[in-house]
Amino acid sequence: MVTVLTRRLVSSLTSIVLLTMLVFWVSELTPGGPAYTILGMHATEGAVKSLNASLGLDRPFIVQYAQWWGNLLQGNLGYSYIQHRRCPRGTRFRAV
Repeated sequence: MVTVLTRRLVSSLTSIVLLTMLVFWVSELTPGGPAYTILGMHATEGAVKSLNASLGLDRPFIVQYAQWWGNLLQGNLGYSYIQHRRCPRGTRFRAV
């Protein structure tokens, strides 16, 4: 029984890590990168470089991913560029 639970736990954790890594990587593939998604396609090169530096997007992928996990495990969900505010720690889903 413990062996089955251990196997399922390891399988679940592996799936979560691989899936989040895939989603994290796909977000990097947007045209021009995440900075152009935030600033718009007509943003200047200087503004894009500045935003990349301030968000840490100029660092290697694995460093960004590790920092994302660290923030997630601390309850820091980041900043919403749609709502222009920090994401609350106790995020509640609401009907839109």
